[in-house]
Amino acid sequence: MIRKHTSTSPLLPLLGVGAVLMGTGACSSGGSDAPTRADLPHAVADALDRKTPVDTKSISANTAFGFNLFQELQKSDRTKNVFISPTSLSLALQIVFNGAGGDTKTAMDKALSLGGASASDINTSNAALQASLVTDSPDINLTIANGLWFKPSAVKSEFVKTNTDFYGSELGDVTGLPKSANDWVSKKTNAKILTILPD
Repeated sequence: MIRKHTSTSPLLPLLGVGAVLMGTGACSSGGSDAPTRADLPHAVADALDRKTPVDTKSISANTAFGFNLFQELQKSDRTKNVFISPTSLSLALQIVFNGAGGDTKTAMDKALSLGGASASDINTSNAALQASLVTDSPDINLTIANGLWFKPSAVKSEFVKTNTDFYGSELGDVTGLPKSANDWVSKKTNAKILTILPD
């Protein structure tokens, strides 16, 4: 869902677009384009090397969020088939959580069932989660792609660095939207998803 924000805050356009785009991923069988260790975000590669276990609190939070999400979707889409990845959406929103504060942060904490965990702990847990999904199997090609589109002058550099280090977020300028985001999504999903934003 893309929601139009009426606030004058420069961060809201990032959050509105980022929450949708950052969780985009594709899973397909076979193929030779599986990511190598060098392709992984720095923190994910470290978690892979250290064989860091995924925090059970993080697993519980993602599970609770997933069930709550499906319950909400069922209310409005009872007669439709719905295909969605709760983990992708949860990761996307937890990326955005790094830039949240005040009432927004409190509301996101509740919606994501984070139990008051710090952004730092969430990022570390998510690095371990992403590392746990890395496989050398030639039969599986799982790609997690995250992108941030924003006005460069409107976002703190620490936010960008955190999301690059922990989530491999690729950076884009909002002035190129929607074409740049749609082209990126199409490329990252091997043309399985052609557009994510309306023209």
